[in-house]
Amino acid sequence: MMNLNEVVANFMAQPNRLGERIRTAMAYREAAGRGEISADELAALMEDLQRLDDIQLAADELDQKIAFDQCFNALKSIPLP
Repeated sequence: MMNLNEVVANFMAQPNRLGERIRTAMAYREAAGRGEISADELAALMEDLQRLDDIQLAADELDQKIAFDQCFNALKSIPLP
């Protein structure tokens, strides 16, 4: 079973919308870690980003949706350093 870092790395390498969203989520977390945005702002941005799941995904991306949701929820639950 892959750990969260492997799952995140896998999604970040994907040249699709899910990959773009995980890359954006990681950029938000890094900004929060640097103090550029607050934890509340991070939470709001992450919620907004995850809501983009309402976008109709291409058929080849549908099989990744469950893993994406689990990965995204895990990222949201990790405390900032």
